Amino acid sequence: MRIREAEDRDYAAIVDIRNDQGIAWPERARTVAAQKEIDRNRAPGKFCRRWVAEGDEGVVGFSSSVQGSPYNGKATLMVEVAVREGCRGRGLGSGLFAPLRDAALALRPVWLCADSYSIHPQGAAFLSSLGFRETWRESPVVLDVAEAPLD
Repeated sequence: MRIREAEDRDYAAIVDIRNDQGIAWPERARTVAAQKEIDRNRAPGKFCRRWVAEGDEGVVGFSSSVQGSPYNGKATLMVEVAVREGCRGRGLGSGLFAPLRDAALALRPVWLCADSYSIHPQGAAFLSSLGFRETWRESPVVLDVAEAPLD
């Protein structure tokens, strides 16, 4: 398995791995076209880098760091690390996080921000092992429009 910087040819694998997680979130592009559109519309000069874990079976994981809005005077990088379910527990997540962390060091002072999801409790444990700490929790609120009283 090797970790390398992502290339255009990796869009499909990245989107597929993300979709396999079953997380629907507006910032998480669900198609290659949507991800390319997000990347095309990113503000010039904003930091954005991705890495992939690749082996004989192809790309099995990726990491991404995208510059967000400053927070308390520090730059922020939104972090995403994802590994295909059958490939977890082999150190790939940590391997994918390492170049992301190293790139962030060049942007000091910086905060790394990541989301973890209740449907993937191992994600919170992974982030904690890297030194992340929970700062707030969000409860999704949904509305079934077909069943909602509209008066």
